[in-house]
Amino acid sequence: MIEPARKIIPYTTLDVALCSGFGKYHSPNNQQNPQPLASVTLGEILAMLAHPQNGLAKDCAQWAIFSTLPSRAHSEQRAQGEFYALWADFDAPDGLTLGDTLKRAGAAIPGDMWGYTSRSATEDCQKARIIIPLLHAVCGAEWVQLQTVLNHRLAAQQLSPDIVTERAGQPCYLPNRGDYYAHLSFDDLGPLNPAIFAEDVAALELEQAAALEAQKAAQECARQKAAQRVTSGELSPIAAYNAAYDLSLLLDSFGYRKKGNRWLSPNSQSRTPGVSLSDDGKKWLSAHGSDADIGRPTDNGSMGDAFDLFVYWEHRGDRDAALKAAGEMFTTPAGLTITQTNRFNHKQGLAAQGAPEPLNPPVVDLFGGLAMPAFPVELLPPAIARFAEDQAELIGIDPAIVGMSALGVAAACIDDRQEIQPKRHDPTWTESARLWIGIIGGPSSGKSPGIKKAMGPAFKVDSAWRKESGAKMQEWTAACEAIEKGQPQPEPPLQQRLIVSDATTEKLADILSRCSPRGMLCFMDELSGWLGSMDAYRNGVAKDRPAWLEAYHGGPKSIDRISRGSTFVENWGVSVLGGIQPDVVHEYARTTNHDGMLQRFLLVHAGAGGPGMDRPPDMAAKEAYSGLIEHLARLSAGPVVTLSEDAHRAREGLTEKLVKATRVSANQFLAATLGKWTGTFARLLLTYHCIELHGTGIHPSARPVSGETAERVATLMGDVLFPHAVRFYQGLDPAGDHSRQVAALVLAKGWDRFTVKRDLTQSLHTSRNWKPWELDGAMNRLEGFGWITPEPGKINERGRPAGYTVNPEVHQRFTEQAVQERQRRADVAGMMRDLQGADHE
Repeated sequence: MIEPARKIIPYTTLDVALCSGFGKYHSPNNQQNPQPLASVTLGEILAMLAHPQNGLAKDCAQWAIFSTLPSRAHSEQRAQGEFYALWADFDAPDGLTLGDTLKRAGAAIPGDMWGYTSRSATEDCQKARIIIPLLHAVCGAEWVQLQTVLNHRLAAQQLSPDIVTERAGQPCYLPNRGDYYAHLSFDDLGPLNPAIFAEDVAALELEQAAALEAQKAAQECARQKAAQRVTSGELSPIAAYNAAYDLSLLLDSFGYRKKGNRWLSPNSQSRTPGVSLSDDGKKWLSAHGSDADIGRPTDNGSMGDAFDLFVYWEHRGDRDAALKAAGEMFTTPAGLTITQTNRFNHKQGLAAQGAPEPLNPPVVDLFGGLAMPAFPVELLPPAIARFAEDQAELIGIDPAIVGMSALGVAAACIDDRQEIQPKRHDPTWTESARLWIGIIGGPSSGKSPGIKKAMGPAFKVDSAWRKESGAKMQEWTAACEAIEKGQPQPEPPLQQRLIVSDATTEKLADILSRCSPRGMLCFMDELSGWLGSMDAYRNGVAKDRPAWLEAYHGGPKSIDRISRGSTFVENWGVSVLGGIQPDVVHEYARTTNHDGMLQRFLLVHAGAGGPGMDRPPDMAAKEAYSGLIEHLARLSAGPVVTLSEDAHRAREGLTEKLVKATRVSANQFLAATLGKWTGTFARLLLTYHCIELHGTGIHPSARPVSGETAERVATLMGDVLFPHAVRFYQGLDPAGDHSRQVAALVLAKGWDRFTVKRDLTQSLHTSRNWKPWELDGAMNRLEGFGWITPEPGKINERGRPAGYTVNPEVHQRFTEQAVQERQRRADVAGMMRDLQGADHE
């Protein structure tokens, strides 16, 4: 057993009374055990780690909900709760101790962790819980989002958190001694600042919005298919409704709450879930007596289908009205509502006239190569655009290298205390002009000289600041020496520094603690060394990466070590700029745990270079750029910058575009990146705003961001930087690669239908090595992109479609690709025959 480490960082929330109780059914509303809820504090829980309860059964052990609201109702806690901690519940991977598991979790949690094993832990499986105290309270709805993000982060570390913890009223059972009890405290980072998860929460919201849109699209597609079957006489309106509407989604839309494998009816008074689904998901069975008016009575309650719910909840039990409404939903083009009575006659009429062609979703091109558009320097602020164009032409490189690097330098020069409020009515979300920019290019792309051209004025500013700081330190040293022994010495002056390069996180903390809290720029000519050096000497403990991830967000940071003492950094905020080779960054991306490091970068692919030009540089452009950088470095912070109404509309337009792009791409890595772009847009917007007011004599905080500026930034991100992101993350999407292989086979074979087990695996040998979920991912991608549809009624042993029908539009649109694929396959076959022949000679 490991004793909890000494608490060094002071907490202000250890004495807050949180909701607690004893036993599984402890609740004021419980008829069996109507005991009032108790309370417990985080301080008391911390003490329990060393002195846990002594082997109590679950029905007796103490639990806590980390909210001040005394309620076990999920809905009440979500709406009214005030939470002070996050928590996780998981089975430690086989062979890992509690300490090893928490070290792995540390890469996902940049804050203190209190870990302990549950009473049911065994020697082989140390079932455990983690409590993560928060820096300040959050509301219930925000807490649920943070819990979801926490579980996603832990899952990325190959841990398996129980997602039931994402329910606001779920109790966490407190330390309870078992045969293999152990506990451990990681408490050198301080309480978790919820703002650190802001980007993850934004990505989660984007993902949820995309999922909702996809759900609506799937429901509409199902409705259209059902309407076709009504038109063809195959279905009645009732059968069409049951075929079109997913029963689980319908229960949710009518207010049923899923709890485990069952649903709780809105009519229920017992608060016990009593609605279950049949194995095929087409029928529901309710044990709630209050649901007796829905569906048909059985010995165990009532039973029905989707249409029965439609009758009860939409039409107050009026079956005739519901039937009429369903008929209108699935009406033929001629205006005839198909019913059981006239279905046969209508079907006969269709047979004589010829049945209509089935509807197919639009087909998405899986093969189109993504060529990067020429970088539009005119979208950059004029001072940067002119400098980038001139220097790129002189060196013979893509102007994107100089232009985007210059934007990163300009953002780093703006004081982090100057913030922008992206939304109209939410003053709690603000951003600083802090950017991470990576230029991707081979050794011959000229990325290094291009980046250094943009860095030139920043080096001059940094040099001047260091000289000024050195002079002030000399004065301070002399003043200290003049003070008599025993007398208090004056505080050392804050130093000024702009650039750091090859610094460990410990040294970075030392530098930042002694400098003005305006933020710094980490410049690395090659980012590969920076990325590869993280946690190189940590013996498997990841601390560098979480520290750098925090540096993207900025804000105060306390660092306490027994050997080195305490260090307080008022603003742990760092911009990052550097170049990296394509193969290196892709290899890093494939081997990383996708903790959001790369997703924080604006990655720009450098285009091909040229010979350059031997001419004098545009000195006016060079001086204008240098003057801009010096101005931004001198600019003092003011009140928060706001957006004009036109700028808000531009922001909302970009957000809508990002949601649609996320839905279409189906690439989880790209989706994670786009989820952070709402914050990146605000940072770029503040950078542009400060640059464009240079020379006007107007402070950025004195004027809202114009609609024109917001449109330029939105265009830069949506039309220019978005294709760069898609190109990079395409290489990290195995489902996309697999789906392209299957699509090429479909074209080469000219299939109008195929089976997975026979046709696909026999013709595409590589698919035999795919994992089942990889094969499912490829089929899902092709189905989602309109290439194939499952054949009804044909299911394999895993419950997946056994056969698919190919959309006829595929063979019409991709004739050229089909010819090329057949020729490629013929060439490969010919080459193999030649090799075999050579072997026999």
